[in-house]
Amino acid sequence: MEHISTTHPRASINHKCDFCLDIIPAKTVYVKSTYKYDGIYTWKSHNECSVLVTKLNMIEHCDESVTADDFLEFTKEWFDRRPFVIKKKTHFEQIKQILENKE
Repeated sequence: MEHISTTHPRASINHKCDFCLDIIPAKTVYVKSTYKYDGIYTWKSHNECSVLVTKLNMIEHCDESVTADDFLEFTKEWFDRRPFVIKKKTHFEQIKQILENKE
């Protein structure tokens, strides 16, 4: 897989985060990365989800890249190991909670 570019545009319409699968609302700044792997594709994500991939060292545990399935599994495991943490309504709210955690 070859990384071509990464930008941080402001969404003009709602998009789906390719990591957590929740909505990136219009008018939100998000991460837009373009890759070449059996063709050209674009990966869109919340800024927070991209930060979390780095914080939890997800890339080191995946073959070539972090997929939505990998991301959701990592975050589920994080919460499963912390039963004292209050679960949020959406997966994206849970992502923000992980980032706020001091561990």
